[in-house]
Amino acid sequence: MASSATICFCHGYTEADILEDVQAHGRSTILERILQAKATSGCRCAKTHPQGRCCLGDVRRIVARALHKPDLPSAPLQR
Repeated sequence: MASSATICFCHGYTEADILEDVQAHGRSTILERILQAKATSGCRCAKTHPQGRCCLGDVRRIVARALHKPDLPSAPLQR
């Protein structure tokens, strides 16, 4: 079962949101939206993420796991 932990603190996306998005679209429209927002208006990672870092690495790892192992259960991210 996917975690309901917030992954993207600027936009409020959870691991479950990202996995469901990949399953529904065959790609991550969430990742696309985050990248577009970052390119056009920047991000607020330093202020919104508890660790003051960008979420893209975590989002990309979740997307890669979803695309390569769709039949395996999702393990929560270690923080």
